[in-house]
Amino acid sequence: LGVAEVKAQTGMVSLGEEILITGATTGVYDGFIDSMHDNKGPVTHAEQGQLFSFPVNSVVRRGDKVYRIIRNQSL
Repeated sequence: LGVAEVKAQTGMVSLGEEILITGATTGVYDGFIDSMHDNKGPVTHAEQGQLFSFPVNSVVRRGDKVYRIIRNQSL
């Protein structure tokens, strides 16, 4: 078990969201944000521009891209 530290760049990120992490060496990692922390402790969301961390079950690296997965509910 490891930890990824990321910056919310394009909007708010919330606890429970599905994410996808990609990188040249990492490959593809997908999972859910089961817990989140900022520099003050546990949080339920991160605002745009905020640094936060969450546990991952694989090695992720500096420079990897992190994406929120938003499912289309109308299908």
